Amino acid sequence: MDYLARSCKVVKPSEIMTAEAEGSKNIIAITFDDAFAGVKEHAIPVLREFGLPAGIFVPAGRLGQKSGWEVFDDFEDANGMVINEEQILELDKDGFEIFSHTYSHPVLTEVNDGRLEVELVESKNLLEGIVGHEILAISYPYGAYDARICEAAERYGYKLGFTIEPDMVCGATRCLEIGRFSVSPQDSLLKFKLKNNGAYQVAKYLRCLKKSFVKA
Repeated sequence: MDYLARSCKVVKPSEIMTAEAEGSKNIIAITFDDAFAGVKEHAIPVLREFGLPAGIFVPAGRLGQKSGWEVFDDFEDANGMVINEEQILELDKDGFEIFSHTYSHPVLTEVNDGRLEVELVESKNLLEGIVGHEILAISYPYGAYDARICEAAERYGYKLGFTIEPDMVCGATRCLEIGRFSVSPQDSLLKFKLKNNGAYQVAKYLRCLKKSFVKA
């Protein structure tokens, strides 16, 4: 975070599509999926120390409960506690952005249209009732999305959608398909800097290339 504070222009996630350049500094937004209580306990104090904004994507149907959703890899917070209403309100009042991570954290591409509406609308409505203002953005659980999901998100009032595709924001970026680079505590500072500068975008293109060879 010290590196980001010194070397980058860190903006709120809601500003990532419109933020203006500041010299040669990369424009960065910090986000957290799943809204685990550990984020508030460990990450938020550090962000406050460096004066950095961030966005937190909340699975609204699990407030104050253990996550309970399926995890596909070895993730230490797989059974972590999700923040509660009081904590959401505190974070919102402190300037951190609260966003939707659906209602129950399903794989959205595997649900029907009726369930999709519930996941997107109920989450948005519940969170807006807590913070008292519009919930602008959503991130797609497991990074699962397609044109149907994006169209539904826009239809139900979301202005921004965040994926887990390793893409930097550019003029061609669609508002409902904003890429992000995942960061791990195990990343070295060099690896972190490379991600910050977009070097890991190549991972997406290598996956696409591999798929094309498989199809051939």
